[in-house]
Amino acid sequence: MGIRKSYIILLVISIALSAELTQVSSALFEKFYVHIINGFDNATIGAHCRSKDDDLGNQFIPVNAEFHWNFRTNFLGTTLFYCHVWWIGGHITYKAYWHENDFELSRCGDGHCRWKADPQGVSSYFVDQKRYSLTYLWQH
Repeated sequence: MGIRKSYIILLVISIALSAELTQVSSALFEKFYVHIINGFDNATIGAHCRSKDDDLGNQFIPVNAEFHWNFRTNFLGTTLFYCHVWWIGGHITYKAYWHENDFELSRCGDGHCRWKADPQGVSSYFVDQKRYSLTYLWQH
């Protein structure tokens, strides 16, 4: 009876862990979209975005256009994309996506992370506030 009881306990624990891992992995493997938007009235911007595994190359984004890509987060939850954005008046390098609950909920809550470049700098779209907020100033 002791072996059978141990087996049942082990089975229950295994089922519980499996259910928990399924919830975690579905959150980790959610698809995200990152948008780099040109908010200038008369200037093309350049952008070079990359992660540890993916280099998206130089992109040139005309006025009122955007560059975007999508991906799924990795199993370890360490997905991170950096972007270097520039125009004739300055440049900036910033984290465009990182796997952190506060970032994902406030800026990517709908699965889309939006960054808009304009003469002031680069703004991030806050989903809960439904507005852009200046996040990074241009470096000269």
